[in-house]
Amino acid sequence: MRDLTLVDLGQQTLVIACDSAGAVGPKSADRLQVTGELLGKMIAAVPIMEVMASGALPVAVIDTLSVEMYPTGEDIVNGIKKSIEEAGLSLSLINGSTEENFPTSETGMGVTVVGVADRDELRIGSSVSGDVVYLVGKPMVGEEVLDNPHLAAGIKTLHYLLDITEIHEILPVGSKGIDYELKLLATTAGLSFEHLRGANKVDTQKSAGPATCLLAAGEREAEGYLKDLHLPVTPIALLK
Repeated sequence: MRDLTLVDLGQQTLVIACDSAGAVGPKSADRLQVTGELLGKMIAAVPIMEVMASGALPVAVIDTLSVEMYPTGEDIVNGIKKSIEEAGLSLSLINGSTEENFPTSETGMGVTVVGVADRDELRIGSSVSGDVVYLVGKPMVGEEVLDNPHLAAGIKTLHYLLDITEIHEILPVGSKGIDYELKLLATTAGLSFEHLRGANKVDTQKSAGPATCLLAAGEREAEGYLKDLHLPVTPIALLK
């Protein structure tokens, strides 16, 4: 289901999400050069948003770093902490591991987030027939993300969307693209969809990298609230 693992605990459900990156970072062999802190912040934001969008509260953030702790790993962890703080969570949630046996020339990392929710709090599959699916933000990957941060959705965007009653369901878009996530959103709710004209304005097959855009399914009245985000907002599909 989506990019989530759900574990039924009776009255509660564990929601688990993960993300990874390779050849991106500050090391000599990395294909895209960014600071360790920026890398950690962007990659951690993805599973944090996935878990929160499901309606669950993150209770653990686990980093698995294929680099030494000092200096690269420390910088990455500092970035992860920034996303944790931005989500309004406690830094005590973080734990992880680094590579201390062999020197590395290329950065690799993964982040796993575990959340918990009461069954009736889960938002997965909560879209209804007649909902409009809005694309919030722009799908971007690689250097595009660095050059256009003002076009990217993020944790603060998700917080805003979660508070809009007219928005029924939210789904971050990852590397498989908008159409892939749109099909998941519709299928999970037992629905189908048809593209709206707005879908012609974006590449619905393109990777959204570190979840630079979100799908928000809700009532037509929600569009007025979305305009306050100062991000690209595009109605791309109708659920039926």
